[in-house]
Amino acid sequence: MNSDAVLLRYYSCVDAGDDAGALALVHPDAALSITIFGSTTEGHGKQAFVDYLAGRGAVSRRHEVARAQVDRDVEFVAGAVVNEDDSVPGYFLAAATVQDGLIVRYQVTMDRAFALAPRPTA
Repeated sequence: MNSDAVLLRYYSCVDAGDDAGALALVHPDAALSITIFGSTTEGHGKQAFVDYLAGRGAVSRRHEVARAQVDRDVEFVAGAVVNEDDSVPGYFLAAATVQDGLIVRYQVTMDRAFALAPRPTA
């Protein structure tokens, strides 16, 4: 996995509760589309990311990455969302278009049962 990938750094910040660090990786005019268990949130501008992150409240879960890939200006990440007790509420697939080190378009979907890639083992 490319540890320099912007999307991996974004998730690392989000998981650490570092919203400011995550937002520093988002372009001011970015667009997002987030579908979690069939409910979609869409928005434009960095404020859409601010609102989404603020709406998550206190988070005690992390993104466990199974696969990550960079193809020119598009980054892909697939994995599991894992709670503190190691339970898995869902699996995610995310993609971002990146320009000059900033996320300009972000799309993610999360499903309760379907995993594109198997969960990594310790």
